[in-house]
Amino acid sequence: MAAKTSASVGVGVTITILSLLTLTLFVLTLVFYGQMNRAKRDFQAAQADVDRFIRADERERDDIRVIADAAGDENQSVVAYLRDQLQNTMDRVTGLRRETFAQLEGKLAGVDGAGPATPLLEVVSQRDREIDRLTRAKEQAESTRDVALSDLGEEVEKIRGLNARHDETVAALNSEIARYEEEVRIYREGVGRAETDYIQALASERQDASERESQLRSERDRLESENLVLQDQVQALRGERKQDIFRGQPEEALVDGEVIAVNLGDQTVSISRGSRDKVVLGMSFSVYAEPTAIRPDPETGAYPQGKASSEVIAVDETSSTGRVLFERAGNPIVAGDVLANPIFDPT
Repeated sequence: MAAKTSASVGVGVTITILSLLTLTLFVLTLVFYGQMNRAKRDFQAAQADVDRFIRADERERDDIRVIADAAGDENQSVVAYLRDQLQNTMDRVTGLRRETFAQLEGKLAGVDGAGPATPLLEVVSQRDREIDRLTRAKEQAESTRDVALSDLGEEVEKIRGLNARHDETVAALNSEIARYEEEVRIYREGVGRAETDYIQALASERQDASERESQLRSERDRLESENLVLQDQVQALRGERKQDIFRGQPEEALVDGEVIAVNLGDQTVSISRGSRDKVVLGMSFSVYAEPTAIRPDPETGAYPQGKASSEVIAVDETSSTGRVLFERAGNPIVAGDVLANPIFDPT
């Protein structure tokens, strides 16, 4: 009985110890988990703070490594090294160490040739070349000016000589003009006498013209009277012959030939008339589908326009080749179409 009691006490102690250990482990786990979460948050905050200056993917770039190595050689952080480099650059470019790149861009906007794609050294080089070009142009202009001044001096001397000769010439011309004035005076006296004779002759001509005008007016009145009579006769004849004028000829008699073949490639047609039928180069024919299409208008007597027109560009003895001048859409020239020319007569 005593042995069982001792065993039970030992088991209870063991369970109590295990419970205490479990509780202690649980508490330690909670403490460790809380510290781990806090450390994780601190790490994330630190990582975000680092990413503000350089991201993880940028750390592997070769150009970033070069900058980091250069900063290490200067015993500086990358940010401090870049700050010093930027300030040194601004000091060299603008003379103000604390200017930003945006301020520099604003100043460069007012500089000719300093565009976003043009390096400043290139702009400076271009300015130097332009200054050199302008300097050479200035030297050349000065040289040209000196030559021009020398030439001007020579020209002044020439002009002085020319003025002296001009004065001599003017004196000679004045003497010649005095002689001409005397001749003009004599000429004017002759013109005055001729004018008097002309006025007398003009009065006589006017008298003759007046008599001739009276005769012509009488003749005009006579001709106008005859013209009125002839107009009445013409009107009467036109009324009698009107039906004959507009009767026209049969369509078959107006056909002057026909289309033998059509060449669509070069827009030409073969015609059944040639030099034997008195066809010549440049002659044109209207093209009709059939002879009955050449029917004159019963009111006006005018013939309708053909569906196409052709101009002769080559002539053989019994046939010719014509170039198509125009062709109605939807009604092309085909073999068998007839040709007509109002003034052509093969006989």
